[in-house]
Amino acid sequence: MIKCSIESCECQRIVKGLCRLHYNRLRRTGTTNPSVPIIPKPRHDGCIVKGCENKHYGKKMCAMHRNRKTAGSDLEAPKRKFDGSGWYDDAGYFLLWKDGKKITEHRYVMQQHLGRPLIKGENVHHKNGVKDDNRIENLELWVTRQPYGQRAEDVLEWAYEIIKRYGKDGN
Repeated sequence: MIKCSIESCECQRIVKGLCRLHYNRLRRTGTTNPSVPIIPKPRHDGCIVKGCENKHYGKKMCAMHRNRKTAGSDLEAPKRKFDGSGWYDDAGYFLLWKDGKKITEHRYVMQQHLGRPLIKGENVHHKNGVKDDNRIENLELWVTRQPYGQRAEDVLEWAYEIIKRYGKDGN
């Protein structure tokens, strides 16, 4: 075992001739002198965006601000008024409690616009890619269901179902 280069230290040399304790002291304070106090680095659990007090989950941003950055939208835009009825999930979607069930706000807004619940195979898409921009003009209804087979009868049946469901004008 090769000892630390500090005279009174009997610990094993790890990096740059120093033991782990002295190397960390040198890295944190710039000296191995034990009389220089080690000041702990400030711990930052909150989002780095000014005025946001949400806990960060990745890249030191909360889900909402991380999503806004990914979409290229304004990080400093005012946050949604929080009235206690909902919260942001880890993916950046705003969730609501409606009729004892949780639902994403964009799906709820589209249901209110259509006047009916969404059915199997319908998705709501954010046109600008910002997951918490739930204005109806930013939302569009997508149909994801497709026919299983490629026989003409199957395709026609599927097309008739779509026309019946949405009408010729798409509403």
